[in-house]
Amino acid sequence: MKKLIPIFLALLLILSISSCKSGYINQSTESRNQAVEILRCLDEEDVEGLKSMFCERVASTHDLDEEITAAMEFYQGKSTSFPDLSIGGGYWTVDGEYEDNHLSYSMRDISTDANMQYDIYTHSYLIYKEDPTCVGMTYLTIIDTETDARVELGEYVK
Repeated sequence: MKKLIPIFLALLLILSISSCKSGYINQSTESRNQAVEILRCLDEEDVEGLKSMFCERVASTHDLDEEITAAMEFYQGKSTSFPDLSIGGGYWTVDGEYEDNHLSYSMRDISTDANMQYDIYTHSYLIYKEDPTCVGMTYLTIIDTETDARVELGEYVK
């Protein structure tokens, strides 16, 4: 019986390793990293930084310089709070390989030093083998929570 325990543990280890999906990306970590970068870009009015987050497909079909400039004018002040993230998304695998890994999240009740409150919604593909030009952020919406005025950048693409 004692000889079976090491064999069982070895089999369990082999099954655990072989069942891992190739290309795993932690959506929670990625969402938080993106959110931090979005707020940094808005706070520092970093047009190029925000532009670089968008996928190639959106960058080639939208005037992102114009859209981002409008967003920078709309977003007043520097962020004074980091909101909780509400994260959604999903993935699709075939034979243990990711074909699609996407996330959508919202940042709610962002306060700025200009006494403004905003909500931000976004969507990104982390992996999209069907159309790799979609990898990156596809849209970003910023909403003034007092007036419900909004600015939208990019678009939802599939």
